[in-house]
Amino acid sequence: MVDNLRRDDAEAIVQLILDVSKSLNEFLLDRRESRSKEEFDVLKKIIGRLMGFQYFEVVEVVGNKYKDIVENLHGSAPSLNFDFPEISKS
Repeated sequence: MVDNLRRDDAEAIVQLILDVSKSLNEFLLDRRESRSKEEFDVLKKIIGRLMGFQYFEVVEVVGNKYKDIVENLHGSAPSLNFDFPEISKS
């Protein structure tokens, strides 16, 4: 499938996905305060699945052909120190 994907089209698709991801995050932020925890958790799961699907089915596939496009997306992410809370194993 990716054999016939032009570089400029691949870059445009990845940019579209980034734009959609930003919009999805804004969607969640807009609703965070006006939803119950349970309602918001459902929204997060749906949005998370959608974003995950886009990544694994599109961005990762594009990255197999045009590695530099995806590497440029990540930028200096490995040097960032994210302070994520520990997940309890219960």
